[in-house]
Amino acid sequence: VRADIDSLDVKGALARARAADAGLRGAQAERWPELTLGVDGSRRMPAEGRSSGQADLDLGARWTADLWGAVRGGADAADADAKAARLDVQAARAILAAEAARTWLILSAHDDRLARLDNRWRIEAEGLRLAERRLAAGRAGREEKLERQANLARIEDDRRAAEGAQGADDARAGD
Repeated sequence: VRADIDSLDVKGALARARAADAGLRGAQAERWPELTLGVDGSRRMPAEGRSSGQADLDLGARWTADLWGAVRGGADAADADAKAARLDVQAARAILAAEAARTWLILSAHDDRLARLDNRWRIEAEGLRLAERRLAAGRAGREEKLERQANLARIEDDRRAAEGAQGADDARAGD
């Protein structure tokens, strides 16, 4: 929900939807008569001491006969614009949710990869200890120990690369 509040795309879509709704209300208002009422008054105090006043009351009405359907057509178009703008808000929210899900999946994949590398490292480290014992007992050659050491070095390189990729994706996710 926080991402929805902070998203400029969602904020923009909401603003466009509000503007389209206001346009729809204006277009629908054109279908009805317009009534105006005005009041004006003045008062004079001449030097003789007698006051006089005047008041005007204006009442007006205006209505456009929609003989060719222009008013109705304008209202229908404004209604379509408002519906499209509301759908744009839904689309912006759906895109935002999809981006959040994608980011979560990417970051979870990094965590899984690091966990697998840690597990492989533990297995290789145990294999190295066993190879060193076998070498000390004369039951294995030096090649087995060197192979285990090379495997550990590759796993450590892979882990550093995975941590770098995770850091880059973490930074992108924070933007």
